[in-house]
Amino acid sequence: MMHKYLQSQYLSSPRTPDEEIAGTSGATLEDFWSWAYSDVLGNTTRGVFAEYLVANALGVAGTCRTEWDAADVNYRGLRIKVKSASEAQTWPQKKPSLLSFDIEKKRSWCAETNTYDAESKRSADLYVFCVFKPSGDDPQREILDVSNWEFAVVPTAVLDERLGDQKMVMYGRLKRLGTVSEWKNLRRTVRRCMRLSSDGA
Repeated sequence: MMHKYLQSQYLSSPRTPDEEIAGTSGATLEDFWSWAYSDVLGNTTRGVFAEYLVANALGVAGTCRTEWDAADVNYRGLRIKVKSASEAQTWPQKKPSLLSFDIEKKRSWCAETNTYDAESKRSADLYVFCVFKPSGDDPQREILDVSNWEFAVVPTAVLDERLGDQKMVMYGRLKRLGTVSEWKNLRRTVRRCMRLSSDGA
């Protein structure tokens, strides 16, 4: 008999911060989240935070994030890949970091079917490249202000046509290939890119 834990364990709705961690002296999920994810500026957490910003802008942040899925955000049947970069890092810097992104074609895994792509490709329909540019001297605080973020929306078809099998790309090139948006206009920008992509433009 198959153990139940071998079946899909994806959450359909978010957990609540007051859930207790059994066996501890009152520790909660909020305590864990604060301990593990307070450093939003760090590369790993910043990437997840960028996914949340995109999902929130599109009005689809009410469900749970699926780890390792081919698409980071799903919006009206559109599969969106979210990438993040930052001029500021958690470690001491002599100058701002260069803004580059990994766009390599890969055999992605689909959470819904539990299968990998048969060939290496860019599995999403659209990419949103998210860039954090601190405006002052406190990046850890400023990263939580969406006015310090910039977003470049690029249809995957454009990446495939213009960049082919290229693995890395600088942000300046992506800005020329796509549409740059503030967070407050991101939903409108994504919708516009959806129309352009479907029209073959």
